[in-house]
Amino acid sequence: MSIIRVALELLGVGAFLALHSLIVLVYFIGSGLPGVAEWGYWSAIAGGYIAMVVLALFRRRAFGAISPRWLLDAWLLAFPMTIGLSLGLLMLKWPLRFPGWDAHGMGASGGEANALFLPWLHLAIWVLLSRASRLTKLVAPR
Repeated sequence: MSIIRVALELLGVGAFLALHSLIVLVYFIGSGLPGVAEWGYWSAIAGGYIAMVVLALFRRRAFGAISPRWLLDAWLLAFPMTIGLSLGLLMLKWPLRFPGWDAHGMGASGGEANALFLPWLHLAIWVLLSRASRLTKLVAPR
């Protein structure tokens, strides 16, 4: 069972890195946001990933006595949920909509601005899953 778990964890981390490599490539194709708006957009995206690293470093304070293994599993479980929510935001062009913005040179009609919520949604779902496991006692502490 542990070999399957390790394989699934490695597959999950690989999928996370592969998708984010693709996302970074799309982001760097080019953005139509000039000056401060572009800086703010990139800062908002980077802030979510920085917050994940900070929470991982200070996990005892943020999550309590959850084992590092379960924390990784919760992080990986949050990822597909986040992708689904982010795709919904992109397609619905909600809550951000810039009708005249060709977001990344890809001919987008304005919904791509909602991609900045991807790391923040992942962070929020990760925290919720971790706390829910503590409340329901699904995971034995350390």
